[in-house]
Amino acid sequence: MTQYETVFLADLLKESIQQGTTPSLTVVGDSMSPLLRSGDQVGLQIAVLSQLQAGQIIISGKMRTYAH
Repeated sequence: MTQYETVFLADLLKESIQQGTTPSLTVVGDSMSPLLRSGDQVGLQIAVLSQLQAGQIIISGKMRTYAH
């Protein structure tokens, strides 16, 4: 995915969340197994950095999107 496509996707997801929907992404890979496995769906919401707590999963990325 190009940087342009990534920015476009991020904008679409943000707009969707702001409109009250919960977009989701499909997990690819098993690096977070057994919590998340390839094929699982994860719902997205906007988070405020100061309100994040230990144990929460975040989606982050520029050229690729990663769950951490």
